[in-house]
Amino acid sequence: MNRKECNKHDCDEMLEKVMMALDGAYSHEQEKQFLKDIQHCSCCLEIYDIEKNFKTFLCRKVHRKKVSEDLVNGIKNKISLSIISGKD
Repeated sequence: MNRKECNKHDCDEMLEKVMMALDGAYSHEQEKQFLKDIQHCSCCLEIYDIEKNFKTFLCRKVHRKKVSEDLVNGIKNKISLSIISGKD
C-alpha cells in the first residue's frame, strides 16, 4: 500500500506526528494515542520504525561536549543579531 491509498488518515499529517513523537514532544497520553493511531497504516508504521532506528543510531554515535556558558551566549547573541538584521 502506498501513502495515497491509505484512507484511514492523512499520511502526511501522521508523518509530522512521527517526528513529534520521536522528539519527545508528546505527553504520555498523547504518545499512547499516537502509537495506537499509527498501527492502522503499515506505511506510516514502517517510516516510524525507520526514523526511530535512525535516531537511536545517531544518539549512540554523537558524543555530547560541555561548552562554556560564554560560548553558548555568544552563539545565541549572533543568532539574535542575524535575525534582527535579516541576514542569513
